[in-house]
Amino acid sequence: MVLKEILLLFSFLVSHQSMIRAETTVRQIATFNAELYPEYCNPFDGFGTVCSPYEYRAGYVADAVKSSLVDTDVVCLQGIYYDVDVNTIVQGTEQLFPYSFSFNHDTMTGSYEESMHAPCSDDDRDGVEQVAACENDKCHSETDRDEYIGCMEESCKVNPAKSMTDVFLELSDTCIACIVLGTKRNAMDCLKRKYAVNPTGLLLLSKHNITHYERQEFPHKHEIVRHGFLHVKIEYIGNVVCTVMQPNLGDKYIDITETTNSYAEKNLEEAKCLAQKTSGLKNVIIAGCLNTSPILTKGKVASQFPYSIDVFKMAAFRDPISESYYGEYASCTYCFSDDYVKERYELEGYDGYIFDHVLVKGYHVVSEKTFHSEGSSKIVSIRFVRLLNISGRQSETVDGS
Repeated sequence: MVLKEILLLFSFLVSHQSMIRAETTVRQIATFNAELYPEYCNPFDGFGTVCSPYEYRAGYVADAVKSSLVDTDVVCLQGIYYDVDVNTIVQGTEQLFPYSFSFNHDTMTGSYEESMHAPCSDDDRDGVEQVAACENDKCHSETDRDEYIGCMEESCKVNPAKSMTDVFLELSDTCIACIVLGTKRNAMDCLKRKYAVNPTGLLLLSKHNITHYERQEFPHKHEIVRHGFLHVKIEYIGNVVCTVMQPNLGDKYIDITETTNSYAEKNLEEAKCLAQKTSGLKNVIIAGCLNTSPILTKGKVASQFPYSIDVFKMAAFRDPISESYYGEYASCTYCFSDDYVKERYELEGYDGYIFDHVLVKGYHVVSEKTFHSEGSSKIVSIRFVRLLNISGRQSETVDGS
């Protein structure tokens, strides 16, 4: 190669590298799985009809956000399934996070108004009464969601030709969500407005102006609990996706419509949906409880649905939470206090799973951390700077920026 060609090649490499630079302002995003839903309680277990975990945690989530995340720019919350809790958190944190978005916000203006609709409508009433009768007669002592649904399927029939699965298929999605998540363990409560639901349980809080709002459910319909994502564009930060994906609900696979064959398959489909949705974006963050734990060669983290996290890696996302794990004692993102983590004896030799992730594409990660809030809810956060072209400008369009 002649000297002129070498100089031209060197000039190209220098020019290419100088086209990319990082912003100087460090931003922070956190994912917080609050898991605010009433657990099913045996009415004879001493707790009566009030389930203590939800009743205890519902009142302090807003305070936990304000006290633990003062320096955070964006918070992706999961498990905020009831509209009354959305209202409490939005109002309780609005001085620190004046901008918010959920499935109950207006997609044009981003404004929030408390829902005026009961999760189960009058059209659902007959089905709700049939569920309530089965619940009271046969399944009132089941404490897990999968056991509750399994009991419904096995123990009750409306008539010889109509099963409880058929009843659920006739109910609206919000009605199914309310019944399965629980109120005070009475399906009839889902006909009341005070139990209005926030579909998918997602809520995003931001210190900076949100310039684009989008929400979408994953393709599956008539889910036991629906999953989906919020996609927003935030000033100074860019594209942020807040999501929750299909968890492993147990050894017995339950799917009302039988559109997939396993929880792993459903989780993988959701990962592919998000990867496709963000494929044209240069700067994007996906935060939330993905319920997929990678295969790591270091430490004692167990894998679960690992092919799903591989989908994101093949789509050029980094996974700094997993990358930062070097075999230390498990912090809460993969601790056994998580409702979806199996008992320790079933994972002998492992510390747990990594379920909570903040995936990044087009950003430089400065640091990451995981910690508890009061009541064992877990918070995962990263500090980052956005990578820009040499002009320092970012396109105002959603696609491709």
